[in-house]
Amino acid sequence: MRTDIVKEAFDGHHNGRVKNNFQSQCLSDIVVEKKALVGIIIEKEDSIAKLEKVVEKLGMFLAQKRQQKVDDMCTIFQKSNLEKLNYDIVADLETDVARLQHDLISKMAATEEARADASELRKNLREKKGEVRIRDLERKIGVLETKEIEEKNKKIRFEEEEMRQSVRIEEGDADIGDTLMAPYVTPDESSIVPDECCRD
Repeated sequence: MRTDIVKEAFDGHHNGRVKNNFQSQCLSDIVVEKKALVGIIIEKEDSIAKLEKVVEKLGMFLAQKRQQKVDDMCTIFQKSNLEKLNYDIVADLETDVARLQHDLISKMAATEEARADASELRKNLREKKGEVRIRDLERKIGVLETKEIEEKNKKIRFEEEEMRQSVRIEEGDADIGDTLMAPYVTPDESSIVPDECCRD
């Protein structure tokens, strides 16, 4: 009887360890899956950005091509009568425009498809974000983006202040001492309270 009790206790302890190991393994698999999803989303967003740049360049090229053909046609028209206009140029123009439009539509379709894939991945990620702390990652990214925007704004304000100082110098209205100190003063230094004020 005592042997059965010991054996039962040993089996229970063994099963508990197996269960804990299984839960740990499942959690590790979830974390790996989440990291993979985040990596895929980043790759999709990079692909979308590249496709958008290609579409933008293709649109600019299409506009330049149209303008070039129009200029060529105007030149030919100025050098000859309307009856002698070379209709082959018009046909080539229409062919080029149709081809470029087709390429543009294809690139736009690829961009939309990439957007849809990224949206689906984000949806899957949101459904499982309770298992992994994705919100903390998103918050940190938002904080970094906010800091980056603030730094850019500070830099822009500083450059604008330097530009205004330069303009005043050219107009002869700026003081020489202020001009010499301007490159060493940041836009936020005016709001700094001296240590003496803090002691009072």
